[in-house]
Amino acid sequence: MKKRIRITAIILAVVYFVIAPIVIAVIHGRVMSKCTYDEYDTERLLVYDDVAADYPRERFQVTSGDNNLSAYLYGKDNIKGLIVVSSGHRDANDVKLYEIMYFVDAGYQVICFDYTGCYTSEGNAFGKYTQAVYDLDAILTYCDSSEAFSDRPVYLFGHSLGGYATGAVLNYEHRVDAVVVASGFDCATEQWECSVKRFTDPVYFLIRPINLAFINKKDSVTNGKCEFVLMDQPGHNEHYDYFLTDNAVEYEKSELQGRIDKRLYMEHDENVMKMICDFYEQSS
Repeated sequence: MKKRIRITAIILAVVYFVIAPIVIAVIHGRVMSKCTYDEYDTERLLVYDDVAADYPRERFQVTSGDNNLSAYLYGKDNIKGLIVVSSGHRDANDVKLYEIMYFVDAGYQVICFDYTGCYTSEGNAFGKYTQAVYDLDAILTYCDSSEAFSDRPVYLFGHSLGGYATGAVLNYEHRVDAVVVASGFDCATEQWECSVKRFTDPVYFLIRPINLAFINKKDSVTNGKCEFVLMDQPGHNEHYDYFLTDNAVEYEKSELQGRIDKRLYMEHDENVMKMICDFYEQSS
């Protein structure tokens, strides 16, 4: 009996101290590697060519560290304010086109960009989650020094990793009037854990239990201007689907065949988007 227990203990030790670190190292290398359009799902998700005729944009570059970021300005002639959009981990700037189109139609200028080592920006690899903060800092530094945005409010919108970045960048001195953090994390460690969990489920419990999103830290937030909204509607309470309409959620669950309706696949809920814009307007 003692021998059996000893062997079990050795096996568990090997799993925890040898195999688990190797798995984590492999996954870490994967999630921090360079992002290209080869891994972007163009069958389901919009790319700019799908909307270019209706939503013209201007491309410009911003230096972040040793690399140049590709950034895009939409709604150049809009005057309601500027919204800087930060995408999620390993997401191309295109993935935020659904939000971008709504913001432009609502009268805002919008800037979206690719992180270092991702898609249209320079860099051999993404490298680390804090890189998203450094990149957003570089974008906002550009906005601060540009006369084109000097006479209008500046808002931030970020989802997931972008949510972490929009919260963390407030530690820098930038002119920011309001921030929307959607499914963001409180620190880079929590973002890392979420990414590792995606690749290791259902054995992730052997490595470390997952911490949840920024909303769990609400009791420690003392800023009276901060609002928390829990998106808990059935069928719309996961990491991203609370942005989607009922039709979009059902369409995603269906057996998709042939040419996919990209607009329907990621159709956004008017009420959610309006709530975001109302928050910006109330903060002006």
